Amino acid sequence: MKNYSNPLALGSAVQYLLVANLVVFLLQVWFQIQAGNAGLFTLGVGWFETVFGLRPACLTYAGGVVNVDGQLFSLREICPYNFELWQPVTYMFLHGGMWHIGFNMLALWMFGTMLERIWGMKRFLFFYFFCGIGAGLLVAVIAMITGGREMFTVTIGASGSVLGLLAAYGRLFPDNVIYMYFMPIKAKYAVWIFGGFSLLFAFSGSLAGISHWGHLGGILFGIIAMDGRKWLNRLSR
Repeated sequence: MKNYSNPLALGSAVQYLLVANLVVFLLQVWFQIQAGNAGLFTLGVGWFETVFGLRPACLTYAGGVVNVDGQLFSLREICPYNFELWQPVTYMFLHGGMWHIGFNMLALWMFGTMLERIWGMKRFLFFYFFCGIGAGLLVAVIAMITGGREMFTVTIGASGSVLGLLAAYGRLFPDNVIYMYFMPIKAKYAVWIFGGFSLLFAFSGSLAGISHWGHLGGILFGIIAMDGRKWLNRLSR
């Protein structure tokens, strides 16, 4: 029997995810140093990020030529492989710097430990990856619809999964107070506030460099995972 009284109990899913994200981040830093970039707080986009980060154009056949803002690009030059379908999974373990991974891992620990205690490891891991992969697919679909440079933008980070956890936490513990950017707020309001601002920024194009659609996707797929069966039961009546 596993003991979940310790937030980082040996063998817990949260622990494995924390360690995996940290190991991948250290790999990113090492490759950045090899490339001459020794920064920790902001990491550039190197070959490691382009192969394992999420690039919507690379999820398809890489043999064509695309027109972006009047310039022709060969997909083969940008995407070394056809159908890089691992990216919607691997992008979740990459981060853009110390603050990026720090906030995501803090949120994973805050929300994930409580949810894992209730659900157990298997259900928790399914939920985590369901939200993260779903968020990545939403980013890819939006990029394919809008076209342009978004098709080649690299998306990285566990934010989709983490915001899915926030949606679940807000549903199960709506009146629990959490600190959102150091401000105390009830969990149920934090979900709506974060989702509302993400939607606003996604359509307005504000705060470039942040995957607002990925944030929305995490919340959306978190809600689907929580309520999807209930909706299906209602539709089948």
